Amino acid sequence: MSLKMSFWVRPSQKNQDRKSPIYLRLQLDGVRTEYSIGQYVLLSAWDSKGQKVKGLNNESDSINGTLGALKARTLKIYNEMLISGEPFNSFSIKDKLVNGATKAMTFNELMEEHIQKMIVLKGKSYSQPTIVKYRNSQLRIGQYIKKRYKRNDIYLYELNYDFIDGFEGFLKTEFNNSNTTCAKHFQRISRVVRIALNRGYIKKGLCG
Repeated sequence: MSLKMSFWVRPSQKNQDRKSPIYLRLQLDGVRTEYSIGQYVLLSAWDSKGQKVKGLNNESDSINGTLGALKARTLKIYNEMLISGEPFNSFSIKDKLVNGATKAMTFNELMEEHIQKMIVLKGKSYSQPTIVKYRNSQLRIGQYIKKRYKRNDIYLYELNYDFIDGFEGFLKTEFNNSNTTCAKHFQRISRVVRIALNRGYIKKGLCG
């Protein structure tokens, strides 16, 4: 897999100095993400073809130096992830660039975190039977991941429609679950997915 990087300026956004933000776009195996790098430039000073600031002055040298350093850092992160052998995509590269994250969160980690919060609020916001149902969904997801992927967990950024669709088939064939039971599992899983979306762990449209 090959990582594609590009810098671009968003004309529709301008600060009080009439400058627009520079964005870094990352694309890997068809998965694309982007974010503002915190640098601004006048549209007239931006070389879109060369993806750099025009001219030879302190400001252009400073911004172009930042772009070069960011590109080198991105490649370093990409190569480190390749060597690690763990699954990753453009979102996990961005997470490490922006947050310095060293480990992407897994589905089970986030679900366990949510269940622990439910336990703290037991008797107030959640009942014991509800917590037990979440535990059951957590168990079923774990069994599904182990059977399908031969792993104990799955990273949040790996979730997609195929994963969800396969889980429904697993519930029906392995446990003879009805459509109603499957729907209840999906409701609980959707709650965890919404948390992941709100925190930026996965892209909007997922389960996409």
